Amino acid sequence: MQSTITYNATVAQDRSGNYTSINDAIAAAPENSKSRYYIHAMMLPTTIITGNKSNAEGFKTYDTATMFVGGPGFIAVSLTIENSAPQPNSRQAVALNSIADRSAFYKCVFLGYQDTLYADHNRQFYKECDIYGSVDFIFGSAKAMFQDCNIYARRFPLRM
Repeated sequence: MQSTITYNATVAQDRSGNYTSINDAIAAAPENSKSRYYIHAMMLPTTIITGNKSNAEGFKTYDTATMFVGGPGFIAVSLTIENSAPQPNSRQAVALNSIADRSAFYKCVFLGYQDTLYADHNRQFYKECDIYGSVDFIFGSAKAMFQDCNIYARRFPLRM
């Protein structure tokens, strides 16, 4: 038996959805809602959320996150989250910072160098995800489970 999801927002760059960017769809979500808000991103084959803040620019580590997740029960499927801050001088540059209790990430990719995945608080589940980083790239005080995930150590880019 398969359930049908009713999406609150559909993101499509060709304007066939309600929104043309994920940021706009997230901004439209009701604040302090007790119900789940579903966003369907129609950007095939992959959806990539990218940022480039690092604490070399004066940001605190948690403020460098490309994506912050705080709502309980958050679920992401087939999403790529990247912090592309220039390395190696940028130091901490978080791709994902999650404090969401019972959050789940399925077939997601997390790209960064130092401090890629900040499993900050609460219970988190990662299944069949790819995590790339160079230094301390999975950290935090969450009770996090990683099932069938691939963890890749990567070199800092060479400077000429």
